[in-house]
Amino acid sequence: MEHKVKKAKVNIVFNNILSIIFMLIGIVATILFLVPLLYTISGQSNSDMLGTFIVLEALSVALFFWGYKKRAFIKLFKRYVYIISSTNNGNLLSIAKLMGKTENTTIKNLQRMINKKYFINAYIDYGKKELMIVGKSLNKSSQTKGTKCKNCGAYGVDTTNHNYCEYCGTTTH
Repeated sequence: MEHKVKKAKVNIVFNNILSIIFMLIGIVATILFLVPLLYTISGQSNSDMLGTFIVLEALSVALFFWGYKKRAFIKLFKRYVYIISSTNNGNLLSIAKLMGKTENTTIKNLQRMINKKYFINAYIDYGKKELMIVGKSLNKSSQTKGTKCKNCGAYGVDTTNHNYCEYCGTTTH
């Protein structure tokens, strides 16, 4: 169990750092390759390099957007965690409504987050149409008192039986 907890937190932190690195490299490379591209287009440089500069510029922009997309997905994860933990409800239709998304989009997003190991011990019960987190009761009648996770923002993190967030695996004290 301890290994899963550490892996979930590492996945989130690693992807967050990676997204920032991709965005920074993308911005710097875009600026660096834009000057020679414009210089070549204006006819003041060897036009044989035009294709190379266009490809490098496209790759730089793609790298930035890949990093941006990763970062947005982590923010989406934290928003899902906030909604699930604050309502203490795993019903997929309820989560979808609160997120302003369709039920199918919510299922796809949550399944992708589970596959990427952002959630620990979580799975989707397709029969009940609920997000299930092993060891955590997600129903409105069992509101949990606890602390707020400093990493993912989950409310009601139960620290009586363990010292980690049930959602992202961050160690609590």
